[in-house]
Amino acid sequence: MKRGGAKVFNAPISALRVAAALMLLGVAACGPKSPSGAPSLSGNLPPSGFTELPVSPSESPSGSAPAPVLPGKNPEGVNIQERFTPPEGFARVEAGIDSFAEYLRHLPLKADGVFVSLADGTGFYVDGKPAAVFDVEVTRRTMSTDAFLLLRALYLHSRLRADEINFHFLSGFEFPFYKWAEGYRLSGRDDPKWGASPSEPADGGEDGLYKYLDYLFSNTNARAVSTHDTRAADSLGIGCLLFTFNASGTPINAAMVADMAVNDRTGQIAVVLIRGGGTDTATDIYVMLNNAMIDNPWCQMSEGGGFYTAEGLYMLTDAKDWA
Repeated sequence: MKRGGAKVFNAPISALRVAAALMLLGVAACGPKSPSGAPSLSGNLPPSGFTELPVSPSESPSGSAPAPVLPGKNPEGVNIQERFTPPEGFARVEAGIDSFAEYLRHLPLKADGVFVSLADGTGFYVDGKPAAVFDVEVTRRTMSTDAFLLLRALYLHSRLRADEINFHFLSGFEFPFYKWAEGYRLSGRDDPKWGASPSEPADGGEDGLYKYLDYLFSNTNARAVSTHDTRAADSLGIGCLLFTFNASGTPINAAMVADMAVNDRTGQIAVVLIRGGGTDTATDIYVMLNNAMIDNPWCQMSEGGGFYTAEGLYMLTDAKDWA
């Protein structure tokens, strides 16, 4: 629905498996309150670089992509947790009650087989390669990383934590929801300032939130989210963003970890990645297929620390947490 209208993880696979196994001690969701003690993403890693999309497995610095393991699927499942079973030998990481991880796992999905809607409402974006499409209302400007700001805001609002909704414009201007909800509005495009008094009726409900987000999305992009709203992740968890970059190293998009499972025996990690539509193409938020494009969203981490999807490679070392 719509409102209005490379960098290589230079660690041996044994080290990765040990790190992944440690995640079983308590990975729930990315965010300021993520459990401590999860495996570090820094340590002796090389300095952050960039990853370009699309990247085929043959172009990967770590060699060919791992062969996916087919999990079960329940077409009648109404959310990620019910629809997609982890690969054999894998178990979902625990998610705390009312956590962002639990929220993402239980977001409603549209019927199995639905394609991603085009932004102009004229059809479907068949190149979106969706494993599933979320039944989540978006704004008329929701594109790219806007989708993740929307999901984060909806989560905080639904948990009566609206005072924590505080994103930024590309310029770095701080744009808290509480100010908008009280009826204050901005003046000045290049140098925005809040009015001295409210000029609109107060609205802290969901309608007010969507209007706030619609205004935000006209002033932000992937670079703003990467620079101002997220920080380098200490550990990988559900809710983390894996950014992608252009040749000059500028963030251009991202995928979000919406589910995670770990193999008890090997310590191998598998994730479900989601993304929003691109400029003038798709607006729906959807679950990406893995690199084999076989109606399967689970992506197992490669030896190089990457996750291969049907739409490209996402690197573990490009992971960001919410600030």
